[in-house]
Amino acid sequence: MEDDKVWQQSKYYKDLVEKLTAAKVPLITISEVEYAESDDNLLGKGNNKVYKGKFKGHDVAVKRMAKAIVQNDMKSFLREMKINVDFSHDKIPKLHGIAIEKEFIYVVLDVVKDSMPLHKKCESITDYKQKIDYMLQMVKIVNDLHTKHIIHRDLKPLNILVDNNNVVWLIDFGLSKECKGSATATNDAKGTDDYMPPEAFSIDEEEEDSEKAFKVKPSFDVWSIGVIISECLGNQEPWRNLDWDSFDFKAKGIKKKNVIAKTDVIELLSEKVEFPIEKNIPKEMQEIIKLCVMIDEPNRITVSDLLTKLTDYYKTL
Repeated sequence: MEDDKVWQQSKYYKDLVEKLTAAKVPLITISEVEYAESDDNLLGKGNNKVYKGKFKGHDVAVKRMAKAIVQNDMKSFLREMKINVDFSHDKIPKLHGIAIEKEFIYVVLDVVKDSMPLHKKCESITDYKQKIDYMLQMVKIVNDLHTKHIIHRDLKPLNILVDNNNVVWLIDFGLSKECKGSATATNDAKGTDDYMPPEAFSIDEEEEDSEKAFKVKPSFDVWSIGVIISECLGNQEPWRNLDWDSFDFKAKGIKKKNVIAKTDVIELLSEKVEFPIEKNIPKEMQEIIKLCVMIDEPNRITVSDLLTKLTDYYKTL
């Protein structure tokens, strides 16, 4: 008990509590949560383990984060928590609270029961109309985000879950940005390479001049949506179907590869090579995807217009 009091007097603890309180993030104690740190109680694991639990009668996911992980990227952690508090949405898991302990930080969220990542769900079904419904639900959520001036910035199938009722959920706001105007500047090109637009790779991360910083715009998410739709309807990872005969790769100084790795994706995007849309996708959807993955950012469709086009297309099925 005495040890806890000493820990709670530390600068790290006080600073974190102050910042979370300022962001109106609810603070709780881990003793208020019913859960067990056992393998049969795991919902997922990676850098952080996620356990099933109960909090005030709610089924929750208990995300256990090592203190060092939070310390190393405090800005992203606080941004994600603030967005979860500020942006209430019925398809985004609700944040119930944060418990700060000596070794770990615990994030307690509503759990998305019996869910699968979007691409895995699409692989498991043959109903094309249902797949388009998933895409439509995804775009509706992102449109709601953009209406509230939030750019997700890490849209990918792993961050889009589909539950057993065919309801789509969006998670992971660690890279999100608030964008009150037409764009917001950043000096990092964080994201997931396969789903990032070409302009994200033109940034010099050592550049301190804000005028030369990368401008994150809503169109960043639009590109990601186009890539996701191509992957989920075509059952092919992004960029892995590149037709090397479709462009003069020699002129671009790109070495021809039989297998595309992530480092090659970055090179291709840096050279503004067009995104290869899966050819087994119906032509109408290929045309919609093309509007999302336009190389020149100003030419990309807006999410609201994309929502209209997808809605009209869905009605024809």
